[in-house]
Amino acid sequence: MKIIKWIGHPVVLVCTYLFFITEGQNFGGFYMLYLMLALPHGVPYAILAALGIASVVIGFNLNKKHAYWVKPLLYLIGLVLMVSSLINFFATGDQSGTFEGGVPLISFIILCVCSFCFFITGLSLFQRPHTKAVSASS
Repeated sequence: MKIIKWIGHPVVLVCTYLFFITEGQNFGGFYMLYLMLALPHGVPYAILAALGIASVVIGFNLNKKHAYWVKPLLYLIGLVLMVSSLINFFATGDQSGTFEGGVPLISFIILCVCSFCFFITGLSLFQRPHTKAVSASS
């Protein structure tokens, strides 16, 4: 379970998401480049990605003891938004070269593994107890 937590860590997920390699007919590069070029123009996949990353980062920095369900909820919402961004990105453009080239395909597989581990980690956070029992060892 420890390796799943390391692979599914929020920082690892966001880094693999931003450095995911895409390949198109005329242009290829990191997904972060596409997001940075599309965000000022208000392209939907860039907005979804920014909201998803922000949700994961906010969830990562949140340490609320009384609302234990907020952190995993933000994690899962962020993951859904980031996956929706990728689906929107591939549906609107001709990026089929991503699944034909070796390096882009490997980066996609790594992103899928990190996303799956992050999903498992997020679900496991829902099972944490509300409060930890204090042992009376006197």
